[in-house]
Amino acid sequence: MVAESFVDAPEVYLDGVWSGGRLRWSSLSRNHIAPLSAVAGGVLAAHVLDPARRPALFAQARALAAEALAALGAPDCVFHLEMFTTDGGPTFGECAIRLPGALSPRVNQLTYGVDLFDAEISLALGEEPSLPADATAPERFHGYVLLRRAPGGRLTQRDFERAFTFDEIVYDSAPDAPEGPYGKVGHAIVSDADEGVLEKTVEDVARFNASGGF
Repeated sequence: MVAESFVDAPEVYLDGVWSGGRLRWSSLSRNHIAPLSAVAGGVLAAHVLDPARRPALFAQARALAAEALAALGAPDCVFHLEMFTTDGGPTFGECAIRLPGALSPRVNQLTYGVDLFDAEISLALGEEPSLPADATAPERFHGYVLLRRAPGGRLTQRDFERAFTFDEIVYDSAPDAPEGPYGKVGHAIVSDADEGVLEKTVEDVARFNASGGF
């Protein structure tokens, strides 16, 4: 029997590297909508959070991850741990002993220079992964949007490029374009030195996609 309780609070996730029984490296990010909402037709998007803006949350999240992974007897691994940010501190949601999904590995690499795929392979081979210190201050924070086919098929990649500045964008507006996970027919990556500005940009791109343009 499994008993669960509903936690009415925003959710964040910690991606990281665990080895030798300790947390070696981690980053904290936030989905803009729940993945279940994206399965139901929403636009999945996420961005990397700034540790300088939320030092208490980062410390609490790392402590929770260390406690959870130790309790699970986790092997040396790359992991993805989701938690709710309640008033009393983060509350454990779930933990996966695997690489994070969607474009999380990519935006982590762009932000921190950490290749989680390389870390996973190194750990599998019994080698020491190449990792910076947690205290590394990024110059820019990155986020992604998994672009869906717009309502009525009205948007093209050029429409996105006229409305926003991207680090990277790929968008297939063809009516028969194959859909990937969460209805994905393309993706966009954006960045900014200010995480608050990045958050707004990610939300604006997702809204632009969902509405078929402003």
